[in-house]
Amino acid sequence: MQLSYQNNDAQRHSGKLFPSHYPPQFILHIDELEVELYLARLESLMDQRPLLLNSVLLRQNPHNVSDWLKRVELLKPRGAREQIAAFMEAITSVDPGKIDLTMPVVLCCSISLHHYFVILE
Repeated sequence: MQLSYQNNDAQRHSGKLFPSHYPPQFILHIDELEVELYLARLESLMDQRPLLLNSVLLRQNPHNVSDWLKRVELLKPRGAREQIAAFMEAITSVDPGKIDLTMPVVLCCSISLHHYFVILE
């Protein structure tokens, strides 16, 4: 991406930075569209940042029940289906032999509470 915010108009129109057959307004318009595209991508990534960080933590230690519960909370805006899918993935990923004895109980209680409140809605 080339920026068209140079101070020297002669340099901008000379064809060194841009092809000479494009008018400067067209070049500026392309650059504005590219900037908008990159800004939209950045905003999307910033919105997904907590979920992406949680994914990294779960890749490092898939047996961490508290990170799975955080993931379910992060998925709340996406709906109950996404949350249930995260719970199911947690159940299949967590090895009870590698965690504290109380954590499987916490996970199961969270699933049942979630199921109860989804039915109430």
